[in-house]
Amino acid sequence: MRKFLTLMVVLIVVVFTSISTFAQLELPEPAPDAAFVRIAHLSSDTPPVKAFVNGTATISGLQFGSVTRWLDMAPGTYEFALGSKSDPAAAEVPAFSLDLAPGSFTTLAAIGSADALQGVVIPEDFSRISTGQARATVVNAINGAPVNFSVGGGSFEYVNFPGAVASADGWAAGEVAPGAGVAVIGFGSGATLVEDADREIAANHNYLVAAIGTSDSPHLVVVDTDQAEFSTPNFAEGEARVRVAHFSAATAPLQIFKDGVVILSGLRYGSVTRFLPFQPGTYEIAVGPNSKIANALVGPVNLTFEDGGFYTLAVIDDGNEGVDWVVLNDNTAVDEGAAVTVYHGIVGGPTVDVWAGDVKLVEGLAPAGSFQLPAGGFNDGVSEVSAAAGAVTVSVTSAFAASPENALLSHDVEFADGGYYLIAVVGTPDEPRLVVQHVDPAVDLED
Repeated sequence: MRKFLTLMVVLIVVVFTSISTFAQLELPEPAPDAAFVRIAHLSSDTPPVKAFVNGTATISGLQFGSVTRWLDMAPGTYEFALGSKSDPAAAEVPAFSLDLAPGSFTTLAAIGSADALQGVVIPEDFSRISTGQARATVVNAINGAPVNFSVGGGSFEYVNFPGAVASADGWAAGEVAPGAGVAVIGFGSGATLVEDADREIAANHNYLVAAIGTSDSPHLVVVDTDQAEFSTPNFAEGEARVRVAHFSAATAPLQIFKDGVVILSGLRYGSVTRFLPFQPGTYEIAVGPNSKIANALVGPVNLTFEDGGFYTLAVIDDGNEGVDWVVLNDNTAVDEGAAVTVYHGIVGGPTVDVWAGDVKLVEGLAPAGSFQLPAGGFNDGVSEVSAAAGAVTVSVTSAFAASPENALLSHDVEFADGGYYLIAVVGTPDEPRLVVQHVDPAVDLED
């Protein structure tokens, strides 16, 4: 299978905490014979979570504060389990049955602590919204006192942590008036615990709003779902696919504009979105600190996405507090095993080797733009390789190392046969970070 990956690299500085969001379209409606499920990791001290469906890992490596896209499933009864272990029998949230009806939307949230993880089933309402209104589902994932939510022009009062009160399940839902701002407010005290004052709640949109973290360090997760996601996610002719990666060492989130409209919001450092379908063509892309394009820090700049192309727009530090666009073309194809693109984006960082277990995938990979090529131009810091299927530790060592011992960075990965992986070494020389992103062709791409 042939895959295409393009990285556009920019430097951003932005402010606030939230998670990637997608604008909801009024049409198309979801297929009447499909059910939709997404997984949310809302437990602050739990390692990355796996979601098992009928004993098979369907979602892997879901980080705290992340929410998957909607997954379409045939209606029926399924066994779900959630946990940080590779064995479904050892999942912290043991297998439980869930009946998925046609046209239903269900969020499964991992909430609580690592030693007391619980799965919360949230049935969501995606029916037609009243004219001029929005709809929100709010979740209190902070173990402690109840909170109030302010969402645009609406509010939800006395939302407890799941199970804290016999009659409370930790969430509430309903229509709200459009308006500015999302906030979590202490019940009784009236103190604002965390807010996104610049968030615009728009009419005809569905929002998931979760208070996460701890009472001492609360955060917001806000997801605005695009109903176009409800269609079958396989790649179709006449489409390009675009995703955004936040690889800037600044930990503040970023927002992305397409033709003046926010399409991704609150993307945090180290996160990579799923691939979004775009009609081929040229678009104005900008990045800014809030939902006002007048405050954009980068752009608008015209980017052209071609039919059949896959593009990753990545944001990294350039070491000079400047803006640098780098285009990396990946045409990796493998007959067996996994296709892997390795990217080195640490400006001023060392040349490295990248390993999969005891197998060296890449030797002597230098940071993008660090030296001039004999034919002119600068290296792009990328290498396309293949890896054998199976569970291994991906390690980053100093260049030309004899073994993966004394690794600078490491990350446990289970390479799937036919899967596609982006391995990115990002951050700064003092605080490097290893990001691994998996794309499953059976879900995200067309074979």
